Amino acid sequence: MWLSYNCRLCRYSYQEFAQCLQQKHSLVHWFGDSPRRALKKITTLGKWCSRSDEVDTQLCICNDNVKGFGSYSKQTLVIPLDIDPVTGDTLPLDSQQLGTVATNSSHIILLKWGGLTTLNNPPWESTFSLSFTQMGTPSVTIFALVNWDVAFSTWLLFIQQVEMLIEHVAQTYLTSTNIIIRTGQYFCCTYDINPQLKRKYFRLRNQYFSQYLVDEFNAQFGDEQRISIWDVG
Repeated sequence: MWLSYNCRLCRYSYQEFAQCLQQKHSLVHWFGDSPRRALKKITTLGKWCSRSDEVDTQLCICNDNVKGFGSYSKQTLVIPLDIDPVTGDTLPLDSQQLGTVATNSSHIILLKWGGLTTLNNPPWESTFSLSFTQMGTPSVTIFALVNWDVAFSTWLLFIQQVEMLIEHVAQTYLTSTNIIIRTGQYFCCTYDINPQLKRKYFRLRNQYFSQYLVDEFNAQFGDEQRISIWDVG
């Protein structure tokens, strides 16, 4: 294996990332599963689990499920998050107007799903019955999927649900909205504590589901919209 001494990709600080969001993508819609850890880092501007005495703890490595942060709540399915490039996460100005972007900040509306599985209550597709007029028109929409689908769904059901998702996306968003697909992560879910659920999760299954999702979105939207891949696998 060959490894370079230096990465050719530019490494940005969380403050620089937050400033970029504020200037170019002040409103983001984020759908899907397993968003918590990424949002903890983003909304704390990288401070979460950054101290040397905590990076190797169980909470930072894998088991932070019980701890909320900022305006994030484990029980809430629709969560507005304002990100100030100086202070990080702040409470939204008006919870009734989800699409309101505070001055000098960016705004993420998180819509939590348990993948495209039947474990969602209410069903994931009911999200699209919400008033998207209140949520504003984002420049970027993130779909973070596959983790729960790989673990708790079947291949046939996943194919059917992806087709349904694409129909909803085509009806809801303008072609000017950039789409980001976050691939499946290396770890998923805390449902193992339920003996009735048998987790089906391994690396190649993860890659197969992720590639199918990316291919289907590219086939549907690739000629009209920019599809970017956030590969965390």
